[in-house]
Amino acid sequence: MDDCLVIVTGPGGYEIGLADQFDSLRELNTSSEGNLSGEELFKSVREYLNELLITTTGDTQVLFIEDIVCPMSEKREFCEVFIKSLGCSSITFIPNALLCCISTSISDAMVLNVGAKYASCTPIIGLRIVDRSIMLSKRSERWLNNTFREKGSSKEAIIDLITDAGHPATYDDDDLPLGLLIRKVMLSLKIDTRRLISRNIILSGLMRDDDPFQTNLLQTLGLSSENLKSVNLWQAVLSNAEYLLNESVMGELRFTHDMFNEPLCEVPDWHELKYVKNFTNVGNFTI
Repeated sequence: MDDCLVIVTGPGGYEIGLADQFDSLRELNTSSEGNLSGEELFKSVREYLNELLITTTGDTQVLFIEDIVCPMSEKREFCEVFIKSLGCSSITFIPNALLCCISTSISDAMVLNVGAKYASCTPIIGLRIVDRSIMLSKRSERWLNNTFREKGSSKEAIIDLITDAGHPATYDDDDLPLGLLIRKVMLSLKIDTRRLISRNIILSGLMRDDDPFQTNLLQTLGLSSENLKSVNLWQAVLSNAEYLLNESVMGELRFTHDMFNEPLCEVPDWHELKYVKNFTNVGNFTI
């Protein structure tokens, strides 16, 4: 896709690239806390555009693959930078968990997004995010920040997520190992949907290509390799960019330059729009 920038957010940080160039992917520089203020964001994006000799115009579109817990304040900052400061035509906000399902042609799944800061567990039924059952574990971040442990790697911290000893009551709610976190999410769902969800576990983020990690995860859950799929969000964007930018498909999740100048227009929120029935011809099936 010409004139399309992509932003991917998640527990691993922020990445930016061009929708038609796999080797254009770069990390956006963040503060020590892993956050981006408006000024820092503009500076970081401008450095990226200058590096690749890219000039944004009124025809430039932006795909924003948002983390499932991305705050509205952060999305507003990105709108300020890309629409007001850089003059892009629009930003389309796609939840990363939904992209995982679209890219694998699966409508019912449990999407695990694993990073050094946290792991999120998002159930999706009929391409609708079950928001009441979304849960996070910050176990890996706490492992890294433990003052009684010598500095370890992000991979070691994430491997610790697979530790599955004891009863859920022995852990804090946001410190659960991954297996217990998934079970807790499953129990929060209606009985008739649990079987649908358990058939498809989609893994994204760090460790998505780590065979030992996936093997341990499947053993912990008592599932087979047929139940697990891994998704590289960047590759998923490259394969589905044209579809995601289709006005008739994702129009409700788009914020345009004209809307930016309307005082009553708000940045699209998937939570408010999750029941909009405009997801048709997704992948190889129709809803």
